[in-house]
Amino acid sequence: MAAAHQTTHLVTVSLFFYLVVSCSSANNVNGGGFSVELIRRNSPNSPFYDHNTSRPKSLSNRFRRLLEPSNPNIPQSEVRRDFDGEHLMKFSIGTPPVDIYGVADTGSTLIWTQCEPCIDCYKQKNPKFDPRKSSTYRNVSCGAQECNLLIDSGPNSCSSSSDHRQELCNYNYSYVDGTTTIGLLAKETITLKAASGKPIPLQNIVFGCGHNNTGETFQENQMGVVGLGIGNMSFISQISPAVGGKKFSYCLVPSHANPTSTSKMSFGNGSEVLGEGVVSTRLISELDNNAYRVTLEGMSVGDKFVPFNSSGNGASPGNTILDSGTPNTYLPQQFYDPLVAELKKQIAMSPSEIMDPTFGTLVCYNNKNIFKGKKITVHFEGGAKLQLTPNQIFFYHQEFQNFCFAMQNSSYVTRDDFIVYGNYVQSNFWIGFDLERMVVSFKPTDCTNSSSSVIATPFSLSSTYVLNFLLFHFKCMHVRQVIFKSTMLWTQCEPCPNCDKQKNPKFDPKKSSPYATLPCTAQECSHTNDTGYTSCSEDDQKVCNYNYTYMDDSITQGVMSKETITFGSSSGKPVSFKDVVIGCGHNNTGKTFGENEMGIVGVGAGNLSIISQLAPYIGGKKFSLCLVPFDPDHPNDASIMSFGKGSEVSGEGVVSTPLITKHGKNQYFFTVEGISVGEQFVPFNSSGSVSKGNMYPDSGTQVTMLPQDFYGRLVEQVKKTMNSSLKPVEVNDESGTLLCYNTTENLKAP
Repeated sequence: MAAAHQTTHLVTVSLFFYLVVSCSSANNVNGGGFSVELIRRNSPNSPFYDHNTSRPKSLSNRFRRLLEPSNPNIPQSEVRRDFDGEHLMKFSIGTPPVDIYGVADTGSTLIWTQCEPCIDCYKQKNPKFDPRKSSTYRNVSCGAQECNLLIDSGPNSCSSSSDHRQELCNYNYSYVDGTTTIGLLAKETITLKAASGKPIPLQNIVFGCGHNNTGETFQENQMGVVGLGIGNMSFISQISPAVGGKKFSYCLVPSHANPTSTSKMSFGNGSEVLGEGVVSTRLISELDNNAYRVTLEGMSVGDKFVPFNSSGNGASPGNTILDSGTPNTYLPQQFYDPLVAELKKQIAMSPSEIMDPTFGTLVCYNNKNIFKGKKITVHFEGGAKLQLTPNQIFFYHQEFQNFCFAMQNSSYVTRDDFIVYGNYVQSNFWIGFDLERMVVSFKPTDCTNSSSSVIATPFSLSSTYVLNFLLFHFKCMHVRQVIFKSTMLWTQCEPCPNCDKQKNPKFDPKKSSPYATLPCTAQECSHTNDTGYTSCSEDDQKVCNYNYTYMDDSITQGVMSKETITFGSSSGKPVSFKDVVIGCGHNNTGKTFGENEMGIVGVGAGNLSIISQLAPYIGGKKFSLCLVPFDPDHPNDASIMSFGKGSEVSGEGVVSTPLITKHGKNQYFFTVEGISVGEQFVPFNSSGSVSKGNMYPDSGTQVTMLPQDFYGRLVEQVKKTMNSSLKPVEVNDESGTLLCYNTTENLKAP
């Protein structure tokens, strides 16, 4: 859906998603970004799913009518709108919050919903939002900056006269199909949900409170529109300060996927598309304030390149609009004809040309072997190439029972000569929009695979970070201490003749069907000797018994085994990994463990660490974590740890340093050159030389340990820089002498 005054006017994005924050505090987003699920409207997961309605047999049933220009003096495109594929975005508005299901629209910028009193409104199934019942609702005045920004998106009733500056900002926003919303511009609190289920309010979001909303476009399940375009009033732009920037990404499941499969959308930090296979091209902003435009130079069928412009003058900048709301891709006739001719030439089957009353002629094949046919490569500006499979370029036409080409001649539905790049060809790509760098990136991805990026959901316990996951088929929640320098994953097991006290029941391997002990001859048993030692010899057929000791003399002894481990993921669905090597500890002693701790999760660099064992399934040996500081007033604040694809740390402000590997060592080493106290640099070595790999991070240790020489010089500089009225106190602790200050005021440190 596009605003009436704009040059291009396309269709509404077909996304239905619940806003669920996957990685942030429960009280605010704090620039951390968040992720949501996108649910197709025909999915049984949709709250508006009609179990009595079958999937439309014809595309003509899905596109209701032609969109006509609302202003005959402005060039408009005529693109038919897909209502079957249309989805809604759920969020809450106001205080107390009211659930809203709005059409997610990449072609417009205004967020609006129907409001009481509603003088002339379309029929709506759910109750309309009543601003009089919300304590956080505030009208926007004509003198407000937001009212001026609205002029960029549509007219309002305000003039530049100072007499009108205190009046309420009335808006009138029209779409190309004649649909109109008229009402008051206002500010409200929009509430999202954290992964924990706790609400996250975003305050002072500008939206339109529509009191007069007309048009045949809207159905009774739709309560307004969420503009996701480029403009300053869009949802993307308004939430950008809270989520870490104007960027978002999505991964759309293909149309033939299981209806319960959910697509995904992410906003802000963490939404970047990264890793192997990513290609990027620039976004063109000069031609349109709303649509996401790129430049398509041509397409290849097999090895044969078909240019967008056969005259050889090259492609005009911004000739393609990325539209996730249109299923098919529309090509101008001068590009469509030679492309289809080349496709027919290379497919050794006779096509059928079927006349669809809505779209015109479709090129179809009555043979499912078409999915073994040629691939099409899309060439974008800057060398970005996307290879499309037959599953992405053909769809099954149920009425005609044929497999039809998902690219069509646009002359039947629009007068313009640009490309509409639809969602069939976007499926199974992770697509990221960075509106600050003005680039869009594509990465081939199985969007139906929820485990492509596993995100564990840990919580904090005192100042030791622990990780939650379901262990095995024994239905018990286990807690593990996460330690970087350790590589072994182990838990206390029954029978446990000499074990640390534990609040929760210990794991009993006799009650788990996939549990299997490892023999001494297993390769994994030899890996154990990298981190501890076993009682095995090379030709021993016995069970692999291990003995693993930590620096504080804590010990775990038991049997090396294989089990199934199940994590929670960002989608909320469990993700299981079979045959993970664990230590089943039957003799575990030491002062390290509290009664809430049931073992260790080693995330070190060794072969037996959880990172190494999961790497083949999650996209590589990589992980990231964000630890919340210890705060007794907020004991339930959660840290987050991500594994595999999607765990990369990127964006503004990122700094990096090389990891150093050391033979026989399983820690992550890096090189620290020194530490500055205020402006005063204290080198690691007073001689000026620094040995590589002189430090390793350890999430299982609270205090940073420094060599005596470096520590002494650093502490002296800290004492010099502190307020002279504060006298340091040296406190003897079991870990040694601590430098402390006795003050009831907030300590102002350098």
